[in-house]
Amino acid sequence: MTHGIILKARWKSEFEIEKYVVHTTFVLNGGECAFHNQYLYKDFFGDITYTVDYVLPSPTKGDKKFLGWSLNADGSGELYTGKSEALMNSEVFKKAVEDGSDLTLYAIWEGETYTSLMYGDANCDGEITMEDVTSIQKVITLLTTSEKLGENSAENSDVNHDGKITMEDVVLLQKYIAKLVDSLDK
Repeated sequence: MTHGIILKARWKSEFEIEKYVVHTTFVLNGGECAFHNQYLYKDFFGDITYTVDYVLPSPTKGDKKFLGWSLNADGSGELYTGKSEALMNSEVFKKAVEDGSDLTLYAIWEGETYTSLMYGDANCDGEITMEDVTSIQKVITLLTTSEKLGENSAENSDVNHDGKITMEDVVLLQKYIAKLVDSLDK
């Protein structure tokens, strides 16, 4: 189950106000969480930065201990919990603000193992883009094989989870990229 929240960074200068919105999807990995519309603000006045406290959601999953939110589906890298200052100062967040890309955070639970499976990421580069659409089309038309694209390419390419890689996967992926579909997770 996934839920989307908007994290918003706002920059101010003496003469103009620029607003940036980073759409963030929280992948709960079987957990539950009540989400609210929450925004993250970061104000710049000259060289001084003010950060309004934003507390990341804390999901629950039976008796499992929630370890934190990861930027990586396999749970690698830094885990973010509580106040979001570390997340806002991460290079991934800064990049999302600069280029308008989306951010996905994955709930990591104690005692569970995660793979780097990311539905839609057919070329296994860690991002879902039109390049992935092209990669799936190449597999369908036999111009390449999913094995040549990456370790989890076949699983990632089966966007609609029907066990086959077809044009239905291409269409669903295009809808996701165009933001007509909210999630590619099961």
